[in-house]
Amino acid sequence: MMLRAAWKTLRKSWLMNSITVLQLTAALLAVSMTVSSVWLRYRKYLPFQDWFQSQGILCEYRGFAYLGDITSNDGFVALNSENFDFLSAPVDTMGAYAMWIIPDETASTNGKQKSGSGIHLQNYCFDDEIFRRYLPDLAEGTWPDPSHRGDAIEACVTYNDGSFRVGDELHFHISMIEDDSETPRDYPLTVRIVGMLADGADIPAAPGGNYHEERGNTFQRFYLSWFQESSDYAAIMYPLSQLMDGVKASETFPQKTAFGNGKLLLRYREPVTAEQIEKDRVALAQTGVLDTRSLEELDKNSQAWLWRQLYDMLPIILMLMILVSVSAISITALSTRRRLRDYAVYALSGIPWRRCILINLLQSLMTAACAAVLALGCGIVISHTSLREAFYLHFTVWLLPAGGAVLLIYLAVSLLMPWLMLHRSSVREILKSN
Repeated sequence: MMLRAAWKTLRKSWLMNSITVLQLTAALLAVSMTVSSVWLRYRKYLPFQDWFQSQGILCEYRGFAYLGDITSNDGFVALNSENFDFLSAPVDTMGAYAMWIIPDETASTNGKQKSGSGIHLQNYCFDDEIFRRYLPDLAEGTWPDPSHRGDAIEACVTYNDGSFRVGDELHFHISMIEDDSETPRDYPLTVRIVGMLADGADIPAAPGGNYHEERGNTFQRFYLSWFQESSDYAAIMYPLSQLMDGVKASETFPQKTAFGNGKLLLRYREPVTAEQIEKDRVALAQTGVLDTRSLEELDKNSQAWLWRQLYDMLPIILMLMILVSVSAISITALSTRRRLRDYAVYALSGIPWRRCILINLLQSLMTAACAAVLALGCGIVISHTSLREAFYLHFTVWLLPAGGAVLLIYLAVSLLMPWLMLHRSSVREILKSN
């Protein structure tokens, strides 16, 4: 009964309700764009927040650094926490590592043979935890799954001129000297590209990158933005565990370590002093570290930068919420006024005022649902076209509470306004004035 009455009233005032739907849709899209702008600033900080907020050091290597008992420059072994026993306290590590991986004479790409001399790729392997925590913008395909095990190593390639595409299968080999031999041993590697980064995507732990001076000593130092036009080669990224399985010689890794270009987070397992951290930074410089940053200082600057960004956007957020509230009050008041005669007729038919208020709320729920569907449709169109970057609209879970808050404000006003108006008027007064 009440649902049918609400639908009838909604259809009767279709023009006013259409305007309400469009206004709510605009409010939802405006809030979504504002939230997206905030999220874009936090999206690179939150995945590694627990690391950034720990005592530790961010290391950046250029060229090759050597730790442990290295007797030859041939081969590559990933870093692990046991290699840092010279530091003040035990540490956990997470980062990316450049590799000495050599293309075979030919490599198959989508069934076609390509000369190995034509392959120009910078190779990086990432600790599995990075793949689990962070998902960059992808042009196509998927981000490698570190738990995958198969006949080929999953990899993601940077945006390129078409030389490498999703589905390509490449053949490499890695040359390593084992402890009991003086001759390098070649391990064949089959790599299948499962994803391609979007142009300009941020890569965690990759070396290099240009930083704005005012935010250079923040969490953004952990990232590199990769643009095709400014790179002479493409880069390919693998999960570390899959590479180890592919080499089949992981038992030799702790004994020898060669670490190429990359960034590494070191996190102390126990409390240390600022003096110990500075001492460890000096010690790390002796191993070939190009640059080190204290995570405590890095996080302090990061928090300041994030709060400054949020503070700059606060007036926009407040004005937007005020406009949504005022808009909801004005439209609901006008709409309720137009429905008063209908509610008076319902009252003469024996329906109490509180049920009339519920009918009004049901109508508002229908209006809110239409606005939410329309806003979602517009958001999908924007996010899949060139309008995405112009409007800064990105789908994220943060949009749910933000959009929900806008709709709750509208519904709350829709419930309160009729209650105030109906309780101040009698049926006789309403019928005489309408």
